[in-house]
Amino acid sequence: MFYVMKVISIITNNPIFVELQYKSLKKYLHIDYEYIVFNDGKYWPDSTNFGNPIENGKIAIENKCKEFDIKYYNLPNEHHKIYDEPSVRHSDSLKLLVSYMKGNIDEYLILDGDMFLIDDLNIEKYREKMCVCVLQERPNIKYIWPNLFYINMNKIKYIDDFNLHSLGINYDTGSSSYKWLQKYYSSYPNVRDIIYSNRGYENDDFYFIKHLWSCSWSEDEFPENLKTKESIIKYIKEDERNENGKYFVEIYDNCIFHYRGGTWLGLNNIELHKKLLNKLKLI
Repeated sequence: MFYVMKVISIITNNPIFVELQYKSLKKYLHIDYEYIVFNDGKYWPDSTNFGNPIENGKIAIENKCKEFDIKYYNLPNEHHKIYDEPSVRHSDSLKLLVSYMKGNIDEYLILDGDMFLIDDLNIEKYREKMCVCVLQERPNIKYIWPNLFYINMNKIKYIDDFNLHSLGINYDTGSSSYKWLQKYYSSYPNVRDIIYSNRGYENDDFYFIKHLWSCSWSEDEFPENLKTKESIIKYIKEDERNENGKYFVEIYDNCIFHYRGGTWLGLNNIELHKKLLNKLKLI
């Protein structure tokens, strides 16, 4: 059977993210792939759509997908009228995502809704491994950050133990993956060692991505491959969310741009959110 890698993003609001993600993949991902949107937009006024379901809700995301002929699935989320805790909602979406992945064995690249490629992604480097991801840690556990990862479900072992939801109210989404990681190896590197490494960390099965962490990096840390991309550099430097000379946006593996705050920034400062998105559309 012939498989085409699936690129999946859970989109909660703001259909412009769908368009930006679609165009960035088309420009910088040079393989055959299928882009799929998991639509977690709400059709009622909600914090995630900033009280405006017409512009930022389920139907608006649907319409944007139809405009670009993008496959999408509407996630069942009416119960979120009652359960509005962000991690609980995200866990619900991740359970559906994992169920889809287990039922459709393939290669997957999962991107957060406000992530975009800004340079060529060397997917062949990822294909050397079973899983490429960002390692996270909390007391006594290490786990996969579920907002960005590559996984080849054809290579996976211990598939029944692979999950990405939260272990509970005091844990992050993705924390349930620690049990699956432990099946492979008894120990993993410290997250800070990965962040400050030259190119991340890898073993036979995993490649753990190095990233430039929000408000912890500055101009002298721009990846070499991005130094000629003047519009991107200008956007990052002029971002009003920067703090003390440190940049707010994140960059993963030198080519994946994370706007960060795609939901909560709009909730806290909708005018700044709109301003930044208008600038982002021009990059």
